[in-house]
Amino acid sequence: MTIMIPLRLPLLACALACGFSCSHAPPPLSSTAPDSDPARVLAAWFGHVERNELDSLTALLTDDFLFVSDGGRLGSDAFVRMIQSLGITNPRIVLSNIQTRIVGSAAYLVYDRTERFAVGGRTITAPETGLVVLVRTGEGWRIARWAATSPPARR
Repeated sequence: MTIMIPLRLPLLACALACGFSCSHAPPPLSSTAPDSDPARVLAAWFGHVERNELDSLTALLTDDFLFVSDGGRLGSDAFVRMIQSLGITNPRIVLSNIQTRIVGSAAYLVYDRTERFAVGGRTITAPETGLVVLVRTGEGWRIARWAATSPPARR
Protein backbone atom coordinates (compact mmCIF):
# COMPACT_ATOMS: atom_id res chain seq x y z
CA MET A 1 0.00 0.00 0.00
CA THR A 2 1.39 3.41 -0.98
CA ILE A 3 0.67 6.46 1.15
CA MET A 4 0.52 9.68 -0.83
CA ILE A 5 1.44 12.89 1.00
CA PRO A 6 0.54 16.10 -0.77
CA LEU A 7 3.70 17.99 -1.73
CA ARG A 8 2.57 21.18 0.02
CA LEU A 9 2.65 19.52 3.46
CA PRO A 10 6.40 18.69 3.46
CA LEU A 11 7.13 22.13 2.00
CA LEU A 12 5.06 23.79 4.72
CA ALA A 13 6.78 21.73 7.41
CA CYS A 14 10.19 22.64 5.99
CA ALA A 15 9.30 26.33 5.85
CA LEU A 16 8.07 26.34 9.44
CA ALA A 17 11.13 24.41 10.64
CA CYS A 18 13.37 26.98 8.97
CA GLY A 19 11.55 29.84 10.67
CA PHE A 20 9.67 31.15 7.67
CA SER A 21 6.07 32.24 7.96
CA CYS A 22 3.75 31.53 5.08
CA SER A 23 1.57 34.52 5.97
CA HIS A 24 4.34 37.12 5.75
CA ALA A 25 6.66 37.82 2.88
CA PRO A 26 10.32 38.31 3.77
CA PRO A 27 11.44 41.93 3.96
CA PRO A 28 12.47 43.28 0.58
CA LEU A 29 16.16 43.25 -0.15
CA SER A 30 17.67 46.40 -1.53
CA SER A 31 20.09 45.55 -4.28
CA THR A 32 22.71 48.21 -4.75
CA ALA A 33 25.46 48.96 -7.19
CA PRO A 34 29.14 48.37 -6.41
CA ASP A 35 29.41 52.06 -5.51
CA SER A 36 26.93 51.79 -2.62
CA ASP A 37 27.92 53.11 0.79
CA PRO A 38 28.73 49.60 2.15
CA ALA A 39 30.82 48.84 -0.94
CA ARG A 40 32.68 52.12 -0.44
CA VAL A 41 33.72 50.93 3.02
CA LEU A 42 35.23 47.79 1.48
CA ALA A 43 37.01 49.90 -1.16
CA ALA A 44 38.27 52.22 1.59
CA TRP A 45 39.63 49.22 3.52
CA PHE A 46 41.66 47.99 0.57
CA GLY A 47 42.70 51.56 -0.30
CA HIS A 48 44.24 51.83 3.18
CA VAL A 49 46.00 48.49 2.60
CA GLU A 50 47.41 49.65 -0.76
CA ARG A 51 48.71 52.88 0.80
CA ASN A 52 50.13 51.00 3.80
CA GLU A 53 47.80 52.91 6.14
CA LEU A 54 47.23 49.87 8.31
CA ASP A 55 46.66 51.94 11.45
CA SER A 56 43.51 53.29 9.76
CA LEU A 57 41.85 49.87 9.42
CA THR A 58 40.43 49.49 12.93
CA ALA A 59 38.22 52.58 12.49
CA LEU A 60 36.27 50.71 9.78
CA LEU A 61 35.41 47.82 12.14
CA THR A 62 32.76 47.42 14.83
CA ASP A 63 33.79 46.81 18.43
CA ASP A 64 32.59 43.20 18.16
CA PHE A 65 34.20 42.54 14.73
CA LEU A 66 35.03 38.93 13.89
CA PHE A 67 37.11 37.60 10.97
CA VAL A 68 36.71 33.91 10.09
CA SER A 69 38.97 32.00 7.70
CA ASP A 70 40.48 28.54 7.52
CA GLY A 71 38.94 27.56 10.85
CA GLY A 72 40.38 30.53 12.73
CA ARG A 73 38.64 33.50 14.32
CA LEU A 74 40.19 36.91 14.92
CA GLY A 75 38.83 40.01 16.63
CA SER A 76 39.59 43.46 15.27
CA ASP A 77 42.95 44.05 16.96
CA ALA A 78 44.25 40.56 16.18
CA PHE A 79 43.06 40.83 12.56
CA VAL A 80 44.88 44.14 11.98
CA ARG A 81 48.03 42.83 13.74
CA MET A 82 47.95 39.74 11.50
CA ILE A 83 47.79 41.94 8.39
CA GLN A 84 50.64 44.10 9.68
CA SER A 85 52.77 41.01 10.38
CA LEU A 86 52.54 39.66 6.83
CA GLY A 87 55.38 41.85 5.59
CA ILE A 88 53.56 42.67 2.35
CA THR A 89 54.91 45.52 0.27
CA ASN A 90 53.48 47.33 -2.73
CA PRO A 91 50.10 45.56 -2.79
CA ARG A 92 47.87 46.19 -5.80
CA ILE A 93 44.27 45.14 -5.25
CA VAL A 94 41.48 44.68 -7.77
CA LEU A 95 37.94 44.15 -6.48
CA SER A 96 35.32 42.65 -8.78
CA ASN A 97 31.93 40.96 -8.81
CA ILE A 98 30.77 43.00 -5.81
CA GLN A 99 27.20 42.14 -4.87
CA THR A 100 25.56 44.19 -2.13
CA ARG A 101 22.31 43.57 -0.27
CA ILE A 102 20.95 45.97 2.34
CA VAL A 103 18.21 45.10 4.81
CA GLY A 104 17.49 47.88 7.28
CA SER A 105 20.68 48.74 9.16
CA ALA A 106 22.59 45.66 7.95
CA ALA A 107 24.28 44.92 4.65
CA TYR A 108 26.26 42.07 3.21
CA LEU A 109 28.71 42.10 0.35
CA VAL A 110 30.08 39.21 -1.63
CA TYR A 111 33.18 40.07 -3.62
CA ASP A 112 36.15 38.72 -5.53
CA ARG A 113 39.58 40.20 -4.99
CA THR A 114 42.92 39.72 -6.70
CA GLU A 115 45.96 41.07 -4.91
CA ARG A 116 49.52 41.28 -6.24
CA PHE A 117 52.20 41.99 -3.69
CA ALA A 118 55.84 41.44 -2.87
CA VAL A 119 57.08 39.34 0.02
CA GLY A 120 60.77 38.72 0.50
CA GLY A 121 61.57 39.96 -3.00
CA ARG A 122 59.03 37.66 -4.68
CA THR A 123 55.84 38.85 -6.40
CA ILE A 124 52.76 36.85 -5.46
CA THR A 125 49.21 36.92 -6.85
CA ALA A 126 46.53 35.94 -4.36
CA PRO A 127 42.86 35.60 -5.34
CA GLU A 128 40.12 35.68 -2.70
CA THR A 129 36.35 35.40 -2.47
CA GLY A 130 34.84 37.03 0.58
CA LEU A 131 31.67 37.81 2.44
CA VAL A 132 31.51 40.98 4.54
CA VAL A 133 28.65 41.92 6.87
CA LEU A 134 28.32 45.61 7.74
CA VAL A 135 26.07 47.45 10.17
CA ARG A 136 24.98 51.06 10.01
CA THR A 137 26.12 52.94 13.10
CA GLY A 138 26.02 56.60 14.12
CA GLU A 139 29.38 56.97 12.36
CA GLY A 140 28.23 55.28 9.14
CA TRP A 141 28.71 51.73 7.87
CA ARG A 142 31.19 49.55 9.80
CA ILE A 143 32.40 46.01 9.11
CA ALA A 144 31.07 43.55 11.71
CA ARG A 145 31.89 40.13 10.21
CA TRP A 146 34.25 38.99 7.47
CA ALA A 147 34.78 35.54 6.01
CA ALA A 148 37.16 34.79 3.17
CA THR A 149 38.51 31.88 1.23
CA SER A 150 41.46 31.70 -1.10
CA PRO A 151 43.00 29.06 -3.32
CA PRO A 152 46.78 28.74 -3.02
CA ALA A 153 48.62 31.90 -4.11
CA ARG A 154 50.36 31.91 -7.50
CA ARG A 155 53.98 32.96 -7.83
